[in-house]
Amino acid sequence: MSIAFIVDGVSEKKIIQRLCGDATVRITQLNGRDVTLSAIVDKVESFIRLFKDRFSPVYVVVDRESRDIASEDMEQQLREMLAAKNIDVGGIVFCCPDRMIENWIIAGTVQMDG
Repeated sequence: MSIAFIVDGVSEKKIIQRLCGDATVRITQLNGRDVTLSAIVDKVESFIRLFKDRFSPVYVVVDRESRDIASEDMEQQLREMLAAKNIDVGGIVFCCPDRMIENWIIAGTVQMDG
């Protein structure tokens, strides 16, 4: 089974496609600290339902954007909100870095390339 990613924007999508080749990547197009967690969950839910169990794991990577919540708490809230919509979150990996995930992805690949 293939892996899939759900990310914030185009930069993240391009980077992940470059690094992961044939991985499926979908964009929420929901950026900014004013975006509600429920809006993010609604978008993620629609992608998960469209995926129809064809991908595992599914990585959901959305920036925390300096919200007044710890990354771990945001990840847990997203997980709980998605589960409340009858989505099996067992095969979903949540990651909510502070912001600008594309910067740390690029930094990591530069380190790897040496």
